[in-house]
Amino acid sequence: MPATNERWPPVYDENDLEGAIASALRQIGKTFFEPTLLDGWCQGDIVGLAGAVPIVGPNGEVSVLDVPSSYWLLLGNSCDLDRSLDEVAWAPAIPLLPCSLLSPQRIATMQSYQTVRTFFVQSWGAETGDAYGDFTLMASVSRQWLLQQKPVARLRQASWTLLNACLVRYLARSDGRND
Repeated sequence: MPATNERWPPVYDENDLEGAIASALRQIGKTFFEPTLLDGWCQGDIVGLAGAVPIVGPNGEVSVLDVPSSYWLLLGNSCDLDRSLDEVAWAPAIPLLPCSLLSPQRIATMQSYQTVRTFFVQSWGAETGDAYGDFTLMASVSRQWLLQQKPVARLRQASWTLLNACLVRYLARSDGRND
């Protein structure tokens, strides 16, 4: 067991995850999303939602963090999104923030998926630009509300693989050298 000032080792090999990311990027090209949407919800779907991220402040007070977004990326497992509301009432999601707020260098770094805490998302429609999700802004979305909505966009399989590799890399990272 690590000493109290050491981090736990990674659960997944960093090189394997980097290889999965590179392979998915080669497959994606300019087609990040499925051309048609089927019914139901899947991990990586985008939902239209104007909301804020709930946070607990340094003194334990509950607050919200306003985000300049009307779209969120679902992170919940697809199998959980298919379960009954009694079994799974909430789904994790992150707001998609506009890349227009960032420097060109930061955008280029995110487009190559070198960052650990963010996930770059290509534009999914004429009215949207490129965006990114910040894994540190994860919140829960009511599946009861979600079942009354329709997905705005759905990731292709290669894009979904990329999301999973990036999410695992974020959740299973062993230290802060790539944060």
